[in-house]
Amino acid sequence: MAGTPDLIIRGGMVVTGGAVVEADVVVQDGVIAGVGRPGTAPAAREVVDASGKHVIPGAIDAHFHFKTFSLHDDTLESAIRSAAHGGITTVVGFIRGREGMTARQTVDHFKAEGEKAVVDFAFHLNLGPHDDFAAHIADGLERGITSFKMFMAYARRGFMLDDGLLYRAMRGVAAAGGLAMVHAENGSIIDRLEDEFAEAGRRSPVDFSHTRPAFAEVEAIRRAIQLAEAAGCPLYVVHVSTAGGCAAVAEARARGLPITGETCPQYLTLDDGAMARFGSLAKIAPPLRAVADRHALWQGLTRGDLSTVGSDHSPYRRTAKEASADIFEVPFGAPGTETLLPVLYSEGVLRRGLSPAWLARVISENPARVFGLYPRKGIIAPGADADLVILDPSVRWTVRAADLHSVSDYTLFEGMALLGRPVDSWVRGQRVLRGGEFIAEPGQGRYVACAAPGAPAPA
Repeated sequence: MAGTPDLIIRGGMVVTGGAVVEADVVVQDGVIAGVGRPGTAPAAREVVDASGKHVIPGAIDAHFHFKTFSLHDDTLESAIRSAAHGGITTVVGFIRGREGMTARQTVDHFKAEGEKAVVDFAFHLNLGPHDDFAAHIADGLERGITSFKMFMAYARRGFMLDDGLLYRAMRGVAAAGGLAMVHAENGSIIDRLEDEFAEAGRRSPVDFSHTRPAFAEVEAIRRAIQLAEAAGCPLYVVHVSTAGGCAAVAEARARGLPITGETCPQYLTLDDGAMARFGSLAKIAPPLRAVADRHALWQGLTRGDLSTVGSDHSPYRRTAKEASADIFEVPFGAPGTETLLPVLYSEGVLRRGLSPAWLARVISENPARVFGLYPRKGIIAPGADADLVILDPSVRWTVRAADLHSVSDYTLFEGMALLGRPVDSWVRGQRVLRGGEFIAEPGQGRYVACAAPGAPAPA
């Protein structure tokens, strides 16, 4: 090692190489220069004592929405700032352009929007039914995007790809060496059920989940897997919310298919009873499910059937979510990026006794592998970006929307008592959090081009 290190994080319980060890982490010139036994690292310009705390590779929120020519209330800049307050060091957001925009123009537009970002960011590109798939995929790859999202629902919003288009898009993604992502719900069944409920005057929040039944997700996941297998295409299933959906992903992975399943904290900690408490604020898709589904998702994450956890941050102000008494007129989505890491740490590591190595896999290493960011990100090892988060297990706190930083002014985790919190973080060796205080400067984050996606995340 040439010269004096910029930073040493001393004595923390460090997640490295899939193990948790007491170690010192040495940072120089924005990368990790070494990981060694406590007390063996040389002097540094800054030394941080992490004794009694966990040190994990920078957290990645790979399911992240913001205002992309849409009605969302968070811009890319404000959404990333909210993520950074919660210990996220990289976000991978979904983008789509205005009608007539090429994918190249779309990417360049949002790269420019990210010039004031405080943590690193990358993109997924949405493919709509009227897009020129070949051109969009080629333009995306040229700009460092290797993952392409398709909807199996929302025909009335102009998003849904029928099976023929879905298969065609998957073949194009496979030929280009990319990764297909699907929102897997059977849109035809959902639209028919919505019509039936609306005609019967059943338009309240507690009616909503009945129009998007569990079997509509399970059927769509199984169909997407079959189409991806036929197309020879790697597949990433976003926001799995059901026991049956988790089982479908597990069966496909057991057959050796390159399938990765993701879930979200809201499906791990809330159930459909929350609709009575939160009303239209809790309108998300897929909807909140039964308690049994929640337990099955935890089991799937523990076994490795599901590989990643993303927030599905989809931010609206309360006024937009409560503008109509008709649940079918209310926009979908809820904020969540700022609470992603603390909820997982508290509920998974401290309450359920899962290892910090598990946490690092589902929120750092696995998304980095799947989306072509590994080993630059997702790992604490020499040569990786110095994206680091220190988690203090002694902090007890209660989630309050008033204390969060999204433009959205509510949270589905309101009143949840949590153990542990991110207190320090760095992106490429630059401070974001110091002792729980946000100190990052605008423009500190960078756009990160994704390489070709790796193998499906390991169990």
